[in-house]
Formats: sequence, C-alpha cells, structure tokens
Amino acid sequence: MSKHALIPALVAGALSACAVAEQRVGLALSLALLAVIAAGVAAAPSRVDRPVLGLAVLLALQPTLRDAGWVVVACTVAALVGGAGAVASPGRWPALGRLVVAPLRLLRGGGLVVDAVGARTRGARTRDWAPVARGAGLAAVLVAGFGALFASADPAFAEAGGELFDVGEDPWAIAWRLVLGAAACAAAGAIARAGLAAPAIGPWRQPRLRPGRTELRMAVGALVVLFAAFVVVQLPILFGGDDHVLATGGLGYGDYARAGFLQLLVVAALTLAVVGVAARDRDPLLRGLLGALCVLTLVVLLSAQLRLGLVEDAYGLTRVRYGGQAVLVWLAAVLVVVLLAGARASLSRRAPRIVLLLSLAAVLGFSITNPDGRIGASVVARAAVGKPIDRHYVQGLSADALHQLWRIPRARGGATLWRPIEARLERPDGIAGFNVGRWTAR
Repeated sequence: MSKHALIPALVAGALSACAVAEQRVGLALSLALLAVIAAGVAAAPSRVDRPVLGLAVLLALQPTLRDAGWVVVACTVAALVGGAGAVASPGRWPALGRLVVAPLRLLRGGGLVVDAVGARTRGARTRDWAPVARGAGLAAVLVAGFGALFASADPAFAEAGGELFDVGEDPWAIAWRLVLGAAACAAAGAIARAGLAAPAIGPWRQPRLRPGRTELRMAVGALVVLFAAFVVVQLPILFGGDDHVLATGGLGYGDYARAGFLQLLVVAALTLAVVGVAARDRDPLLRGLLGALCVLTLVVLLSAQLRLGLVEDAYGLTRVRYGGQAVLVWLAAVLVVVLLAGARASLSRRAPRIVLLLSLAAVLGFSITNPDGRIGASVVARAAVGKPIDRHYVQGLSADALHQLWRIPRARGGATLWRPIEARLERPDGIAGFNVGRWTAR
C-alpha cells in the first residue's frame, strides 16, 4: 500500500472517529466516504473505471443531501461497493460477486493498513521523523492559541468547535469512536486491496462440480414448464386487480401484497441463480430455455408491481412499499440485461460491469427521488380526499418530508404531523453534521 493510498485511509479513520461518531448524518460522513474511495483509487495499479468512480462519488455525497437514515445506509453501502468496482472493474460474474463483499473484508483491509504503517515506520530513520514531530508540536501550539482567540471572539465558532472535538467522558463513547475510526481505515484498506488483487485474479476457471449439457437442459426445461404453469393458473390473481381482491373470500390486501413479495423473492433468486450456473454453456437450446425463464420471471415481477399498487391505493405509501417498488424495478432491469447478454455474445462479456453501473445508478436515483418526500406527498394526497393516515408513522419521517407535510392545513391536523419532526430539528448540526435536507427544512 503506497503512501498516497495510506494518507487518505488514515484521514478517513480520523474523520470517522472525530467528526462522524456521535454526530448527525451529514458532511463529515460524506468526506469520510470520499477519503475511503480515494485510498482505493490511489492504490490501484491500473487505470480506474471512471463511470463507476463517478457514481461512487455521487453516492458518497448523498449523506450531505438526505436526512433519511434508511436512504443514507443504502447510499453508503453502494458508495463502498462502487469504490471497489472502480478499482477492480468486474469482467465476469464471479468477480462481480467478489466486489459486493470486498468492502466488508475489514480484517484483511485493516491488516493492509497496519502493514503499510509498519513499513513506513521501519523504513524511516529517526532524523526523518524529527522535523515531523517538531512541526506537529508547533502546529498544535499555534492552532490552540489562535483557536482560543477565535472561540473567545465568536460564540458560534466556539460552539461548533466544541461539538466537533468533544469526545465526551463516557468510555463507551470513546470506544465507539475508536472502533468507527478503525473500521473506516479497514474499509479503505479493503477497497485498496481489491484494486491491488484485481490483476492477480487471472483467467476464470471452470468449477469442479458442473452439470452437463443434458442435465442443464432437463433441469431448466422443467423449471420453465413449472413457471409457465404457475403463470397460467395464477392469471386471475396476477392480473385480477382490485375487483378480484374484493371478490375473493378471505383474500385481503395485506395477504395479497405479501404473496407478491414472496413470489418476487423466490422467483428472482431461483432465476438469477439458475442463469448464473447455466449461462456458462453456449448451447442454443439451453439459451432459449433461460430466455423463457427470464421472460416468465418478468411476468411475475409485473404481477408483484400490480399488487403493490393496490396496497398503496388502499393504505398509502410507506418506506417498505417504496423500497419494494425500487427493488422490483431494479430486478426487472437486471433480468433485461441478462436476456440481452444471452442473445448477444459481445454484450455478455460486458454484462457484469453493466449490472454494476445499473445497480449504482439505481441506488443514486432512489436517493435523488427523495423517498421520504414522496411518502409525504402521498400523505398530503390522502389527507386531501379524507383518507385515514397513520399519524404515528408519519411523525417518524425525516426532515426530507417536511416540505410536503407543510401543505396539510392546520385545520386538518397538519401541525400534529410536522411538529415532532420540527422538534428534532431544534438540535444543532454543527459543521460535521451539515445536511441540506435539514438545513432547507429549518
């Protein structure tokens, strides 16, 4: 691990320990993510994938834009995966799978950072460290002195500096800061390691246990017949719509939606797993069966989308339902890529990278659409026509929803919805926790 990669890794750890821990989601988290990605880019021995890197950087900026924690978590994970993908662009499906787990290999990443620090320490002579130590001491004296003057001159500056550097007296809080800082360093090392290991992966090797062409034809053919029979038998349920739900005894909206999600999870997992194994064979008949399997899966995904629409019309939009819509669209897009890759050999070689770009763009688009704001707009629409609202659920939304909720008049109970969210905004953010969503809501 080079010095140019080690420095941003250590910066990410310092930012996480000092500015991210015990702070609200905001600017500090974005800076720490950018430092982690920069460490991987600096360690990459070859040219990075710029489109993937661009998406990773945009995803890293989302914690400064969005206040919704569930959205920030998705963007953070996607930014780390994107950082790994930028330095180790996947050429095959197994490589794509390794990229997804690459940022989670914290032990190996932390070991790489520790080894790099040890190598720098052992390789440096004492007299080389003397100027650094003297400079650090002089800088500390000057910053402390001038910082005290600025703090005494401006109470706002004093408050911001106190929030940023107050580590607290609670030993658990200090331990949490140390753990978070170490995890950030390890994540940077894990991404750097992914870039360093990418050229050494070598050509893809055939698995030891691999079904033959006859076995694959029979298995995939039977699965296609099963899926086709399911779609034919379930046509009234899949596309019956609202009238069918109301006319079927004992079939409620909740059961209808849960059945759709169960089909989504099982069918998508089976289809992608089977395609991942069987698509390695270029047999035309097998390719046709896999294409039919993907098409039937798209039909089931469409049915799940219709089910979600019925539930949203009846009960309104929630985070689970909005996230479910996003997953449905993403899975359908991935299946379309798989279908096209099966039809064209030239596209199949680029399909893993396309799926990576598609997935990162999907998470970025999900954040840009402002999910909590969309949920707030749904609440406003339901309130306008007198439909019931789950007030306790709405009060738990983030500041991203306030601009929509303010449209509900006080006479219709709007204040009871937005007051709890406004109360949470009374806590100041400081520099480290600067967030556009909360800033605009104030």
